[in-house]
Amino acid sequence: AHRRLLPGRPGRRLSTMSDAGSVVNGQAAEWCGKLGVDADGQTTAQAVSDVTVTWTLYRGTSPDFTAVANKSYVLNSASETEDLVSLFMDDIGGDTGESVYIQVTTVSNEVLGVLLEVVQMGAFAAERIPVAATLFVVTFALIVSEVVHRCYVTFAGSLMALFFLSIMHEAPHMHVVIGMIDFGTLMLLFSMMIVVHNLAATGFFEWFAVRVAIISSGKFVRIFFLLSILTGVLSAFLDNVTCVMLVGPVTINLCKQLDVDPVPLYLTETLLATIGGAATLIGDPPNVVIGNKLQIGFGDFLVYNAPLVVFLLPIAAAVMWFRVKHLVQTDKVVDLKTLAKDNPILDQRELLYVGVILGCIMLALFLSPIHKQEAAWFTVVGAMCSCVVHNHHNFRQFLDAVEWDTLFFFATLFVFVESLGEMGLIRELGDVLTDIFAEVPLDTRLPTACFIMLWVAGVGSAFLESLPFTTTVTYILISLMNNNTLGIPMMPLAWALSLGACVGGIGSIMGSSANLVAMSISERYSPKNPIQGKHFLMYGFPLLCILLTIGSLYQYVLFTVIEPYTYAEDG
Repeated sequence: AHRRLLPGRPGRRLSTMSDAGSVVNGQAAEWCGKLGVDADGQTTAQAVSDVTVTWTLYRGTSPDFTAVANKSYVLNSASETEDLVSLFMDDIGGDTGESVYIQVTTVSNEVLGVLLEVVQMGAFAAERIPVAATLFVVTFALIVSEVVHRCYVTFAGSLMALFFLSIMHEAPHMHVVIGMIDFGTLMLLFSMMIVVHNLAATGFFEWFAVRVAIISSGKFVRIFFLLSILTGVLSAFLDNVTCVMLVGPVTINLCKQLDVDPVPLYLTETLLATIGGAATLIGDPPNVVIGNKLQIGFGDFLVYNAPLVVFLLPIAAAVMWFRVKHLVQTDKVVDLKTLAKDNPILDQRELLYVGVILGCIMLALFLSPIHKQEAAWFTVVGAMCSCVVHNHHNFRQFLDAVEWDTLFFFATLFVFVESLGEMGLIRELGDVLTDIFAEVPLDTRLPTACFIMLWVAGVGSAFLESLPFTTTVTYILISLMNNNTLGIPMMPLAWALSLGACVGGIGSIMGSSANLVAMSISERYSPKNPIQGKHFLMYGFPLLCILLTIGSLYQYVLFTVIEPYTYAEDG
């Protein structure tokens, strides 16, 4: 049985009792608490303080019913609380022909919206966690091995996950499956592919690559550190996917000019783009989720995460250089003047137009904490404007610049991960994590919990895709904040989650969207020698372990020495 309790938000219209929702006392209804009516006759919910809500499961024959299970929650309108409870009918004497019903009660007269959902599952549901874990491991192994194209793998994996959901409960409707896809991310990728293509048509990337070579005096080691660290810094203020798409063509063209393998440098840039995104609220999607759900501002990320990221970027670049320097040795003597002469801007007027459009897109992304709109709105409008500037008589040519296999892979990956979440795999990991915290003595619980959260978030995000993993753990933190079950402040755990979820993206191909985009860009601009999925395990995961170790020391000093937390301060 699945029960979810969600408080209403201030000003949010609530459903009426006629809306079909959950089974309460044997009747279909959605229990929404006490309803208020404003001056215009509209049903609204008001902000309320803490309210205790209890659900109780009864069985028996009317009028004699026996309570067999119950649970209470402390809810308020300032945050959401979500919980899932599984009950086996055999354990509560369900196979007796008696009636079973659920009652939701509260002693408060405050206005509060609550959704209670009961889902009856078949016998297969008892084994859903091992099945989901096995399906994930097999799918991930096939993606990394590249025996079959990753699009086929994720399609088959998502199809199997939906099949198991059908056995467990019922076949999801098509609109539910489509709702699992993050179309905001897909449209962001689609539009930025077009913008980057139009910018490349002006010769900008070749010209910029030559300028980097001139600044570095043609020495590849300087180019390596300059471009990789610059990408990490840029990623703190732009989405890391956008950064990877922008620097990819520049890097590959520059490496061709210097006659070196582009994989080591572009791989390093991709890894540092993911690391750099941890510094700010807008740098990486997990930070957006954490900031919005836990009410953490842009400045807070600059205080807690940015100093560490500034320290980690050069360390990560140095570690990668130590590992790949034997692959990028070049004795080629390059005539920089001739190189600059042979790579001019092809169309300065179009470069001006596209540059202004791209600048507006970057400005809009940078101001996202203010306008709070999805990035895809601005990138799609910008892409269409760049198409009109480039050729206002033909649109088909721009569709050739889109990596359709990458978009399909993302779509099926979203369905796959969300289906695993519906099967309870990610939530099970979160529940295990909470139980581990509770076993630690109270005087050492906070530093231990931060350490465990950082490493679990880092390793978990590397293999479970950081965004759904972060979303689930964030809801667990919110629940712990409201219930105060662990006796420790939750904000240090939020910072551990933020750092681990963002940096963890470098650990495997599935850890970050930027990794998949980098593979796609590499295959397009360097088809003979592209980045492969195994490279992220070979180079990214060892680097992840080093960075998590440094992050553990940093957060221990920060939260126990420099700024020791107390429960009262967190309130």
